[in-house]
Amino acid sequence: MKIGVLYVFLFIVLSSCMNVNTKTEAETERYRQTSSGEKKQIDTDLSEESISKNDIVSSNKESIEQVTTSRVYFTAAGNEPFWGLEIAESGILFTTLDTLTTQFSAPFMYPTRAEDANVKIYEIETDEGEMQIIISEKECEDTMSGAISAYEVQVKLKRNTEDDFLTFLGCGSYAMDIRLQAYWALEKIGENQLEDSIFEIDFPHLEIQTVGNTFSGFAGCNKIAGVLFSELEVLRFIKVKSAKKICNQANIEDQFLEALQLVTTYSVTETTLKLKNPSRVVMQFKKAGK
Repeated sequence: MKIGVLYVFLFIVLSSCMNVNTKTEAETERYRQTSSGEKKQIDTDLSEESISKNDIVSSNKESIEQVTTSRVYFTAAGNEPFWGLEIAESGILFTTLDTLTTQFSAPFMYPTRAEDANVKIYEIETDEGEMQIIISEKECEDTMSGAISAYEVQVKLKRNTEDDFLTFLGCGSYAMDIRLQAYWALEKIGENQLEDSIFEIDFPHLEIQTVGNTFSGFAGCNKIAGVLFSELEVLRFIKVKSAKKICNQANIEDQFLEALQLVTTYSVTETTLKLKNPSRVVMQFKKAGK
């Protein structure tokens, strides 16, 4: 009997030890969260091969966010070596990984534009050295992931300690202004104020989705939907689709759709969205609930 009790006691003790060891291992398995929200397990291998392009882009975001909360409107990345680029309202940050992670930063500046194509060129000179960034609207495929982006990017960098420029190739994309994401009720077309009482079905409005660069809404008679083309200080409504239901507000709908085609830029506050072209305010909206 005593021997049986002893075996039971030993079994309980050994089981407890195993549970403690399992818990300890689980607790030591820690994860970090990248700025994009992706969870990644900590890797103690610090060799170059263990650091991915996503780490470089995340490093860029963390560095810029430490300096300012201003909007990052363009990001790019490339491989061999991994590199990342962010252009924000506060400045430009380029990060590359060769044998070590290094950064090159510069104040914000506007690019020059090619006359015959959608190509933007940044010519940058700082105390650290020189950098040229060329952003071309041209389909670009990531050499590792195969992901397709709308812009091809070339970066040339020469530090003061170096004799020659290094060239980096990759792909990039513009991020829409998140302040645009809302339900916007139409107030004016040009200078003409609209009255709620004249609309039978719904009031004209736009609902903008910044993540997918899309919009939907109601133009006065019919539902509409389409795609948004967005760059720095540029906004265009393209591939607009609409049903053809006839109603008493057909004239206003025609004005609404024609005005959308004229939009090339915008200004936005907490409560008001103005869609513009270089000469005037084309449409004005107020933020509203659905």
